[in-house]
Amino acid sequence: MSLPASFGIVLAVLALLALCCCAWTRRQLWRIRLTSLVFNHTDLGIIVADDHANIVAVNPAYCRMTGYTAAEILGRNPRMHQSGRHDAVFYRELWRSLKATGQWQGEIWNRRKNGDAYPVWQNISAVRDRHGHIVRYVAVASDITPVKAVQERLDHLSHHDALTDLPNRLHFMAALEHALAHADRRRSSVALLFVDLDHFKAINDSFGHATGDRLLIEVARRLRRTVRSEDLVARLAGDEFVVTLENLRSHDEAAQVARKMLEDLKTPVHIDGHLITPAASIGVALYPADARTAASLMKAADEAMYQAKRLGRHTFAFRGAPGE
Repeated sequence: MSLPASFGIVLAVLALLALCCCAWTRRQLWRIRLTSLVFNHTDLGIIVADDHANIVAVNPAYCRMTGYTAAEILGRNPRMHQSGRHDAVFYRELWRSLKATGQWQGEIWNRRKNGDAYPVWQNISAVRDRHGHIVRYVAVASDITPVKAVQERLDHLSHHDALTDLPNRLHFMAALEHALAHADRRRSSVALLFVDLDHFKAINDSFGHATGDRLLIEVARRLRRTVRSEDLVARLAGDEFVVTLENLRSHDEAAQVARKMLEDLKTPVHIDGHLITPAASIGVALYPADARTAASLMKAADEAMYQAKRLGRHTFAFRGAPGE
């Protein structure tokens, strides 16, 4: 008995649907495998949390980043990684933004299992169902420790002298402005010492610039050790250094520091087979007695330094008065 033509059409449709279902299944399996491949092999840390923010999945990269195993993380809240560097307001704003927009991204400091705090660039997404309810949170995190290290190094270089590692002119002027403002509030004095090496050009010409550089490094080291930890030593340029002394009770304190510097500097040093005896002329200016601004205080100290040069070098002078 022959089958009706319509039955043949139904069979054809069913066969076509079966083929489509197989193709759809293959595509779904391929997507699942691809997702699993990315999840398990990316260098980015991935966390999946439920609607209560309890962690339900983490990838191997996140475990490597934090030092925890998956078993130690699953079921716990991400707050376990808090470093203590952010206050409650930071986290409230994070969650407010996440729930309002479905996204939050930014820099956050977390803590590894061994206790080390480290910076992370993190992107958190809220996953909603068809009714708009949040059902999952997915966070992708990147350890930016190397990036921060480079940034900090560049920032340090922009504010410090590459040879001596002392603060440079930019850093010093900002610090001097701050010191003067602090002195105004406390009604105290600040001394600015302008230190210029004597006959440094002759040393460069006689022994070479490499020897001169090593002498500058040694001078910087000696100047640092003659002052208090709260005082600032900086290199302006060439053989010019400056020192700020805060909270002075009298100008005699500045004179004592200048004498100590000169005494420490005159000790001979062996550099590249040469015995070199450093010497310097120091100009001292006081705030607010000699100047009312950072720029004018620098100028006053510079003038006092030239006065020390005229007095015979390797001595110090206050602005408008001879030293010793």
